[in-house]
Amino acid sequence: MSKSSTKTVLITGASSGIGKTTALYLATKGYQVIGTSRDKTRLLDLKNQSDVNGNQVDVEELDINSETSVTRTIHNVKNKYGHIDVLVNNAAYGLWGPAQTFSMKELRSQFDTNFFGTFHMCKTILPYMLQRKTGTIINISSVLGKISTPFNGGYAATKFALEGLSEAMRFELWPFGIRVVLVEP
Repeated sequence: MSKSSTKTVLITGASSGIGKTTALYLATKGYQVIGTSRDKTRLLDLKNQSDVNGNQVDVEELDINSETSVTRTIHNVKNKYGHIDVLVNNAAYGLWGPAQTFSMKELRSQFDTNFFGTFHMCKTILPYMLQRKTGTIINISSVLGKISTPFNGGYAATKFALEGLSEAMRFELWPFGIRVVLVEP
């Protein structure tokens, strides 16, 4: 890709798993990748691995549960790179066990990260994408967003909610040049 056509991708939860693998893969394909995590030290391995591979992945601290952090990071990335073409909402965690054992605080925390944090990322980045009339939001869900299993009720509930929101936003934003994609590993 030429510098002028290089797409900028912001990935939440890039310190491990799907987020880290996605960041490393997209960097090999010529994308400008910014990997984020709430703890920047957890991104050191991603940064080192991308450097060893001869690619560049930039890293930023981002806590999707903090409105200040989300606003600041998106603003900083947009200012540094000019635009954000793709947002990969990957940050999430699992709350496992019998549903009746969850405290309200635990379940709210699960929703704060897996659903409301993702929604806030979308809401904050959308004005920039709408202004450019282009962009892609990729929400990482799960097969548990379609069918739950025992001891996964809390996590599945957040992914069911994310699926519903993503499906609605896909139709709402398509006329404005914004794609919303669900990935259901």
